Amino acid sequence: MQEITLEQLAYDRGAIYLDNSVLNQDLNLCLVRQTPYFRRGVSVPSIAERLGAAKSFHDVKQSILNRQLRFSSKLNETIGSYETVRSSVVVVGEYLALIDHLERALDFLVARSCKRKRGIKEATLRELTEHHQSSYNLLLPRSIPVPGDESLARYLENNRLHFSPDNYFVKRNLLQDTSRGDSQLVSQAIMDSLISRKPVSIISADFDIVNLVRNYGLRSYRQELPAILDGKDRGLVTVYFPAESFWIPSLGLQLMCNTAGEQEVYGVPGRYF
Repeated sequence: MQEITLEQLAYDRGAIYLDNSVLNQDLNLCLVRQTPYFRRGVSVPSIAERLGAAKSFHDVKQSILNRQLRFSSKLNETIGSYETVRSSVVVVGEYLALIDHLERALDFLVARSCKRKRGIKEATLRELTEHHQSSYNLLLPRSIPVPGDESLARYLENNRLHFSPDNYFVKRNLLQDTSRGDSQLVSQAIMDSLISRKPVSIISADFDIVNLVRNYGLRSYRQELPAILDGKDRGLVTVYFPAESFWIPSLGLQLMCNTAGEQEVYGVPGRYF
């Protein structure tokens, strides 16, 4: 199993695109049901879900806030240190929606809790929200469209390339269509790699991302891509998921697949073409 930290990846390689599925993930256990780590069937609410359900600070555990604070601080530090860490326009918009949710939850809980009960919980939630806001401010100017990415995104969507080509990485609740955010993120990463001629990585916890990259790599290998990409080097785009063992505290990652045909299924290296 190949494991690397986000910081090592940012230091050694080209651009890194963050998916919204990892932007508030503060546990080693992956929070997204469709990932391989969810085969145990354990469901863990996100910080956004916990805050949305709380009626006052009494309903929010300090340990949950501390965990998100450590994560948001580490994420912000890494994004601030490496300009190669970026995202797509849609994902950054979704990240802003998360921050707005955290701020509304903070205002609601402050209003619903007496001063004696707020204390350190209010301060912790305020600080972690500020970390996310700082990360957003850093990502926003870096997350701009890449020439050709809209055309490629439509191709990925129209051909439903988020479906598994080999029955691996299949979502439990499979949607008919992939999200606009997923297709744009993958297309932007691919076009970035083609234009820069450098390897590009995507950090995600979503099987749609894995399958979009695998299907693109497979069609490129078979020379079945549309005219806009015909004859071009397919670039190198690699998808990493949070490592179950050390995403926290190190933002550790493990390989899922790349456009060169490599993949790891439940941690076992292999190939899909």
